[in-house]
Amino acid sequence: MASDETLRAFIALEIGPDVREKIADLLERLRKGAQFSGCKPSWSRVEGIHLTLKFLGNIPAGQVEAIAAAMRPLGSGTAPITFSARGLGVFPHETRPRVLWVGIKRGMEEVVGLQKRLDEALAPLGFEPESREFHPHLTLARFKSGAGVRAFMDVVRSHARQFCGEHTADRLTLFRSQLHPEGSRYSVLAETPFTGAPAI
Repeated sequence: MASDETLRAFIALEIGPDVREKIADLLERLRKGAQFSGCKPSWSRVEGIHLTLKFLGNIPAGQVEAIAAAMRPLGSGTAPITFSARGLGVFPHETRPRVLWVGIKRGMEEVVGLQKRLDEALAPLGFEPESREFHPHLTLARFKSGAGVRAFMDVVRSHARQFCGEHTADRLTLFRSQLHPEGSRYSVLAETPFTGAPAI
């Protein structure tokens, strides 16, 4: 990997196999509902779903080590985070949705706090802090048009309380995303284990 190469990158928490399995089942039911509504979302590949904390965009390969170094102190100050994936919703609004997501319930405060510390750690490297309030979520689909959306929102509301399992994240991961015709492929650039003591 040449130092002047540009990489599309993001920082995220992995989700476990139990959560992926439940999301795969949910996606199958949502796809069937979409067929009857006429809505045609662009679905996420279940193996590529992560709990994204920071999208970095295109970065020079030579900046990877500096980003990894900024992540390391977060590991020693963070205990493993157990979070649950529950509830279906959309951004920004039901009448004009752009993103379909599963929310984070248990562990949400810990995830939000970690994202804020990550923002602060990356700011000296030139990455702007998030201007909008951070809402941790797992992206299931994106909407490219409004066709069939009203009917599909009935399907979404019928799964509003859907539980998709729990996972204990034990590390922060810097991923590379490479776009391919069949979907994005992800590879790990750096990892920071969580070694902090749990709160009493």
